[in-house]
Amino acid sequence: MSSLRAAANARQAERLGLAHYLVAPGRTLEKAVELAENIAKNARIPNCLIVQAIPRIADMAAVDGLWTESVAQAVSMTSDDARAGIDAFLKKRKIEF
Repeated sequence: MSSLRAAANARQAERLGLAHYLVAPGRTLEKAVELAENIAKNARIPNCLIVQAIPRIADMAAVDGLWTESVAQAVSMTSDDARAGIDAFLKKRKIEF
């Protein structure tokens, strides 16, 4: 949008995929807290990797980024939380981390 020198309002930004949520005026903090609380319920290791490892991949050469992503996935998928999540899924029960 900036290269076209055009501005998008919130509704247009959501429609274009530039925003994930459209929130009523004055409700931004409430939505942010809701999202943070939901994220905090996720398994610790994937949350840590999403915040710490994945953003660094953009600064790596492609081959290094692919390797780092595969290691991050392996660490995440072999954790105790991953095993518990798979077990809960197979037993059709809700998981809480």
